[in-house]
Amino acid sequence: MLKNGRGPLWQGLLLAGLLALTGVASASPGSFLYEQNRKMEAWLADLEEHTVTVKGVRWTYYARHLDKTGCEVLVHGFTAEAANWFRFARHLDKDSCLVVPDLPGFGRSAYDPAWDFAVPAQTARLHDFLQAIKAQGPYHLVGSSMGGHIALTYTLKYPGEVASLALVDAGGVQSPTPSDHAKQLKASGRTAFDIRSREDFPPFLAMGMHEQPWLPGIVRDHLADEFIARNARYMSIFKAIFGKDLLDERLREVTTPTLVLWGERDRLLHVSMADVFRRGISGSRTEVMKDIGHLPFLEAPAESAEIYRRFRGLPSR
Repeated sequence: MLKNGRGPLWQGLLLAGLLALTGVASASPGSFLYEQNRKMEAWLADLEEHTVTVKGVRWTYYARHLDKTGCEVLVHGFTAEAANWFRFARHLDKDSCLVVPDLPGFGRSAYDPAWDFAVPAQTARLHDFLQAIKAQGPYHLVGSSMGGHIALTYTLKYPGEVASLALVDAGGVQSPTPSDHAKQLKASGRTAFDIRSREDFPPFLAMGMHEQPWLPGIVRDHLADEFIARNARYMSIFKAIFGKDLLDERLREVTTPTLVLWGERDRLLHVSMADVFRRGISGSRTEVMKDIGHLPFLEAPAESAEIYRRFRGLPSR
């Protein structure tokens, strides 16, 4: 268990999941437990799973109250998925509109190696997707890492559709100080996301999170196997986005209210990048969370959600 109750719901699901496996011969124990935990956390966040095909791309997404205006849209990062946001989503107002998609190429959404996965292309897909599901704006965009780069690009391209922007350890600008990941990539030519064996997975987790959620070993192995199976896909997408379509020179164009939220111990995208956004986006608000890594909303969901609520002017919970 993590301190301050930050651990996920595995304790209650572990025994029940193992007992239930007697009737689920087709699922590995790790994949079954992961799936049950994902469903439980979606339920706790009042999110329902949906699928939609938009311009030939099949999306999986989670949503609530699509009939209400001012949808919050949570955009995940590279190699991540919608489920990473569920614990954060539990701390948002449950009577408001919320949309949490698996971006194409990630999670349960479709992938085609012939598609363009550069940030501008994914941004255009996200726009088409939100229009197709009739999510009502103006949107409150929250983007993590690559998702932050996409959310920022969206704000610049469709400024009238965005009411607020939250950049969480976001990509999209040059880093004044090299991160541990940048140093590793320069020294070895190999990104931490290049998972070729189960032995590669723990160092990747350590690079991504300072406060790692506890995982049963069989679930950790399942996740590692998923990364291994998708390695060619992820490396192809990495080449399409890494160091590309940077927006340093366009930050001054952002007039949308903006929160810059960063983990002080981020080893993937150095915390010095937060200052680039702060200086570039006039009137933006910056919060740096102590002893947190690249994924504040996953490592400390209640604390990060409270920072976001204050930024939005919403009551504390």
